[in-house]
Amino acid sequence: MTTKTNTGNTALTPISLAAAEARVRRALAKEDRTLHISRGERDRQYFGASYITNANNVVVASSCTIEGLADELGVIAPGETIAQEASRG
Repeated sequence: MTTKTNTGNTALTPISLAAAEARVRRALAKEDRTLHISRGERDRQYFGASYITNANNVVVASSCTIEGLADELGVIAPGETIAQEASRG
């Protein structure tokens, strides 16, 4: 795995997608929200690849990406980046 550099020539530390997902889940839990990963084609059609529900199990966000949520929630520290993992196929 290689590290990327930003414009300041500072090496970025890669974290796995699973680690980023765990951080997102913990941050959402503090807000009584839950991240769901769509499993079937029907769920993907309605909600996208992942979606968020509140404590009452009402969908509050759909078509979310782990990368986008991690950025929005601020769970990725400066100097960290999410590693692009090979697809399991």
